[in-house]
Amino acid sequence: MSEEFPRTLRGLAGDGHGRTMLALGLGAALFVGWTAWMFLARVAVHEVSASARLEGERAAHPLEAPVSGRVVTNALALGRQVDADEILVALATEPERLGIEEARRRTGALGPQLEALRSEIALQEQALEQERRAGRSALAEAHAKYDESAVSVGFAAQALARAKRLHGTGLLSDADLERATAEAERARATAESLRLAAERVEPELRTRERDRAARIEQLRREASRIEGEIGAGAVAAGRLEREVEEKSIRSPVRGTIVEAAPIGAGAFVRAGDRLGVVLGSGDLHVVAEFAPEAALGRIRPGQSARLRLASFPSSQYGSLAASVARVSSELRDGRVRVELAVLPESNPGLPLEHGLPGTIEVEVERVSPAVLLLRAAGTLVSWPG
Repeated sequence: MSEEFPRTLRGLAGDGHGRTMLALGLGAALFVGWTAWMFLARVAVHEVSASARLEGERAAHPLEAPVSGRVVTNALALGRQVDADEILVALATEPERLGIEEARRRTGALGPQLEALRSEIALQEQALEQERRAGRSALAEAHAKYDESAVSVGFAAQALARAKRLHGTGLLSDADLERATAEAERARATAESLRLAAERVEPELRTRERDRAARIEQLRREASRIEGEIGAGAVAAGRLEREVEEKSIRSPVRGTIVEAAPIGAGAFVRAGDRLGVVLGSGDLHVVAEFAPEAALGRIRPGQSARLRLASFPSSQYGSLAASVARVSSELRDGRVRVELAVLPESNPGLPLEHGLPGTIEVEVERVSPAVLLLRAAGTLVSWPG
């Protein structure tokens, strides 16, 4: 028994040492994990405002008659939902539409005439160029013939001079001299005729070219006149179309008719008469007020946020995603106004309406728990008293 007792004490001592080492190991692991979490983890920091509310960007858009006219159709009805650019009141446009048809018919008839004139101008210009080429060839040919005849005149003059010398020596008869003289005269007459013909060619060519160019110019003037009429008709049609459009009073926005004048078909309205009012539907946004130290320099456009409506508990209905849109740089009653764009699709189950109050949480930064601890410590140290 004396031997078993020491062994029992040693076993107990060994078991106590193992448990101590295990506890120390677990404590060290927890400390390392806690330290890593303190410095490496990131915790979202929010600025909260309980004075948030939903607001609709709604604006009233009055409807006025831009021109005077007789009412043909009137779709104004109190409470009616309308789309942007929807025609609400239409005034009579029969004279304008008849004028548009007449202008289009006239310009449509002038179109073929203009095309025919352009085709004739092209043909006349082609013929003018051909005449110029032919005239240059004819003039060159006339000058060539005259030059050839001038050579013949020279030969005939030389032959006549020889005949006169031979006749003076008695070696040539009077008949032969007369024939030589006649040949020389005939050559001179032919040359003179060819010279006169060559001189007539150029003026005749110029006259034909002027006549052709005058004809082309006349056709161009006629084409310009028709083009002017077509342009004037298009302008007139465009003006009448604008007048027709002015007589269609459209809704400027998507919204609800909240005012409607009692006018029926056949009633006459004057330019400037008030016909009704459309209240734009607009998009919902969040307006919240923050303390200056919470907002200035910390809340910026683009930051994400969550809206919890007071009328709909978040435990049952959840919250809405939002994003900071604008931050006021001026204080109002000691508070900073912040506007946020709300995303209804983030929670389609919430019935959103203008004026619903709630609480907004804006995520301003993400920091480690160690930084939060240091901030808390600094706050405690600086706390008065």
